[in-house]
Amino acid sequence: MKKLLIISASVLINTAIFSAESEKRLVLPLDHNSPELKATFNAVQGINTLAKIVEKEVCTRWGAFLLSSKDCLLNAHYDQTEQGLYLNIYNGIPNSLETPWGKVTFYGERSLSESETKEVQKKFLEKMILKPVEKDRSFFSIVSFNDIKLPDAEELDEEHYREYKEVEESWKTMMEQYKREKKKALN
Repeated sequence: MKKLLIISASVLINTAIFSAESEKRLVLPLDHNSPELKATFNAVQGINTLAKIVEKEVCTRWGAFLLSSKDCLLNAHYDQTEQGLYLNIYNGIPNSLETPWGKVTFYGERSLSESETKEVQKKFLEKMILKPVEKDRSFFSIVSFNDIKLPDAEELDEEHYREYKEVEESWKTMMEQYKREKKKALN
């Protein structure tokens, strides 16, 4: 009987330790071999490319001033998701994404007329299916991009954010894969 009680106590202690560790880190590490994560990363790159194209068209047609970075401007310290993507809209213009890697910003300051704003919205919305998030009218879950379904977006509490080094390594690995596949598709 004593052995059974000792084993039970040991199981309880190990379970409690595991539970405490689980509460400390509930989010799974970024798996660059996951098809869902790959689709999410490709969508981030596609949306950034779309932002550059829209920027050129808007600047050419109307002389408006939009800022987008050469590559995605990633900040791993903000707006990480468990999975999937959220689109943030600022002054009527798609501005940034919340991703598993953090916040990706593609437009900075802008001054657009109402017709310019509607043109930018139209170009983005024809490539995406969005689902409004109830708490905010300028915050949307991206259901699909270019007809590719994305994982359901799930917010991540800041206390559970991935470590910067993990995010940086994952982003670098995913970018290398993305560039290789893009190069391969061109050949």
